[in-house]
Amino acid sequence: MSGQAIWAEWDDGDLIQQGDLVRRRPDATASPVWGLIITADCDIAQNKAGNRYTWIRIVSGADYLCSTWAPDQLRRLVEKQARVAAEGLGARLRRSDPELTPLTGEGLCRWLEQDDPTTIWAAVAPEGKADAKLLRIMQALHAATDPLSTCSPMDRLRRAWTLLGRSAAEQAGMIGEALKGDRGFPDFFLLPELPQTDGFGFVILLRDIASVDADAVFGAELEARLADRPDGFHRFGRLQDGVRFAVTQKLAFLFSRIGMPTSFEDACAAAADLLVHQMNFQEGSA
Repeated sequence: MSGQAIWAEWDDGDLIQQGDLVRRRPDATASPVWGLIITADCDIAQNKAGNRYTWIRIVSGADYLCSTWAPDQLRRLVEKQARVAAEGLGARLRRSDPELTPLTGEGLCRWLEQDDPTTIWAAVAPEGKADAKLLRIMQALHAATDPLSTCSPMDRLRRAWTLLGRSAAEQAGMIGEALKGDRGFPDFFLLPELPQTDGFGFVILLRDIASVDADAVFGAELEARLADRPDGFHRFGRLQDGVRFAVTQKLAFLFSRIGMPTSFEDACAAAADLLVHQMNFQEGSA
């Protein structure tokens, strides 16, 4: 891949600025720690940042999919399918006793922690033929929520998808669409590569924001070594202006969309109505 459209030129002696890629020295952590400086250049120049830099974490695409995206997808899958399965099982239970407390999705998931789907079905409909579709949904829920499973979230998600009838091609397509981030309001920014780093596909986690003392961020790895700061960051790349502006724009858009509590919105609406009423809008009152 060509980085001409991504990376800007920089020198070791340049001041740290917004858009600089930093990483913690490899001997300081068991796994790489990458970040992107997002403190505004004007705040750095005018020393308005309190001698600290704000940065957002970068992880590999594989790490993002396994540690962030897959758990979220599992949660969504469980919420939806547990509701469907609980309704189906509840209908069977009401046939034998209409007075039974309705089964909820949460209740079914707790049940699945104790018994496997076949055992649950036998308890619900001991003399009835198993509903193949409903049993598959329960098996998918069991695969997604099994507390004894040692599989990764991604492996559990793919197992659940397979039980729900999604082909390998469909699963690959869903993962690809997730990484593109073209739909909805993604909380990440995908970079095709990182300088001086093996692999491809790296994800900027827009919600993973932290700060670091400016004295612990160095312009180059050699400076960090000479300063004997194993916990320090050093710059290893710089984004082109267009890319760094796109990152900060998406960051601002993500957080500007956070809604207020319903109670607050209701109070604002009530206050607006009271103000209108106070203005005494009646015919001939102007």
